[in-house]
Amino acid sequence: MLQCQQELLRNRTRGEVAFAQILDQPRIHYDLEKISLNGDRAILVDFYSPKHNLAIEIDGGVHQK
Repeated sequence: MLQCQQELLRNRTRGEVAFAQILDQPRIHYDLEKISLNGDRAILVDFYSPKHNLAIEIDGGVHQK
């Protein structure tokens, strides 16, 4: 999972870059490509705001094969 996370950080989509720029303007703290657990399953989301306990997936359809 960590290798996948690092790969996604190197290959950000245009949507992810644009959304990060929106969050950066009011200086909202967020984590990129956050790994979290849902029971026994690891989930990787594009953005996570710990202050708001909010996970955001910008373009999930891109990841489908």
